[in-house]
Amino acid sequence: ILKISSGEFDSLLSDYLFMKMLVLAGEKTDELGRVIMTIPEWIYFYQTLDASSDLDPYFVDPYIVGNAYLTWDGNMTREANALLEKGVSRRNWDWTIPFFLGFNYFFFLEDNDKAGSYMMEAARRPGASPSLAGLASKMAFKANRVETSISFLEEISNQTDDESLKKMYETRMEALRSILALEKALDAYRKKYRKKPVDVGEQ
Repeated sequence: ILKISSGEFDSLLSDYLFMKMLVLAGEKTDELGRVIMTIPEWIYFYQTLDASSDLDPYFVDPYIVGNAYLTWDGNMTREANALLEKGVSRRNWDWTIPFFLGFNYFFFLEDNDKAGSYMMEAARRPGASPSLAGLASKMAFKANRVETSISFLEEISNQTDDESLKKMYETRMEALRSILALEKALDAYRKKYRKKPVDVGEQ
């Protein structure tokens, strides 16, 4: 209905819907950079961005912003992926869209096969970072999830100029780095004493 009624102004309406959701996310962001919304608000957020991308499937911002918030804060990874799937086919020159899909399948859904497939698709597209092929290979061999996830987030953060998104990604990376430090300490303890520690403070 929106597509028909907007006529030649479909791109303008797409921009309006996107900006409306950007304002909503800003209003619902707490001091830690997390977007806190009710389930109906998240559904509305997704459906509006979905409509925005239907009106203008070449407009990249609904895919990027929708993915950033639907996955981390909205617990709606499958909806985020559905949004990105449209971008993969329509923006067939853009390596970032399959990159995000690869990360989502790897980190949130723990599907290494699909993650590797999308990462290889990203690596084949113009302008892609040379490191993507290596990341895809790591997925194929089920590499360490935490360390690989940090590499992903660093790549994502480097590709955006949005300071709020950069802050969110940095917060996620700090949490993952703490987990990685604990994992390495645990591994070192096991190698030294050939057993698991009883508690975190055990040397």
